[in-house]
Amino acid sequence: MVIRAIAPLRMSFAGGGTDLPGYYSRHPGAVLSSTIRRFARATVRARPAGVRVLEALNSGVRERLAVGHRGGGGDGRLAAARAAVARVYGAADTTAGFELAFESQAPRGSGLGGSSALIAAICAALLELQGQRPSREELAELVFAIEQEELGVACGRQDMYAVLFGGFNLIEFETGAVRVTPLHPDPSLIQALERRLLLCYTGRTRRSSPIIDRQKSCLAEGRRQTLDSLSRMYEMVFTLRDSLLAGRLDDFAALLDEGFWHKRRANPAVSDARIDDLYETARHNGCQGGKLLGAGGGGYLLLCCEEERKPAVRDALTALGGECAAVEFDREGLGVKVV
Repeated sequence: MVIRAIAPLRMSFAGGGTDLPGYYSRHPGAVLSSTIRRFARATVRARPAGVRVLEALNSGVRERLAVGHRGGGGDGRLAAARAAVARVYGAADTTAGFELAFESQAPRGSGLGGSSALIAAICAALLELQGQRPSREELAELVFAIEQEELGVACGRQDMYAVLFGGFNLIEFETGAVRVTPLHPDPSLIQALERRLLLCYTGRTRRSSPIIDRQKSCLAEGRRQTLDSLSRMYEMVFTLRDSLLAGRLDDFAALLDEGFWHKRRANPAVSDARIDDLYETARHNGCQGGKLLGAGGGGYLLLCCEEERKPAVRDALTALGGECAAVEFDREGLGVKVV
């Protein structure tokens, strides 16, 4: 038996930071996001009992995993796979064998939800091997538990729900509940938005946990700027949704710009001189608005420009060492196939 699972990466437009349990346990949280046509993939092949092999295709690292392994040790690039195996098989009295190969189109720490997408694909493939098909909500909570408990990563809840549901979604958070409302922009509007958007890789990645820990500290201290900006970012989710669905893309871009300012105000650790320079250069050359994806500190900038200004923005950012790419949206979410 060969099982293939694929999970898309995601971009969030507004609301990042309000999906942290420390925030939405006291205030309403929401995120507007969409998945894109970049993916994490996992392939599982059945093997004799007791034989478990992991292979990270991006790095070519391969390791034999002992039955009952609880994570830790070995090459760090296999940490997510080891953690997923430990959680999926942790309570099962089984020596089932498998070979797991996986890869991702997201650099680690890129802000594209790559960790959640990879763990989701791995877990879905391993569970399918056992004949289990959890709901998207159940799988999202499993991925969240693996990141928090097995890997010790400080994270919010938006990524795993975004990559599993796929497409454009408004995701709302409160204690004990996550609500996903799919959005269905007209296909012509999606194409128009794709023509305006540009991804710019800042040239470096970052660990999200220290940045999120800084925000958690700001919340614990009751820092007024943090609370005010997160409250405004929550409100902007619904305004951005309305602008998107009505096709008001100039308003959409302006709101992205406002959100960029509030994200830095809520947590000073999200940006630095390099990121600010790239963003201000983009704005100077005609970008209408944009945002840092993920926790910040590096990874990707998402920029929105009028079509005729995109070449000038791209050229200016490339001259500064930025790596620019087009955006193509994905509508499917997680997929699992047995071949």
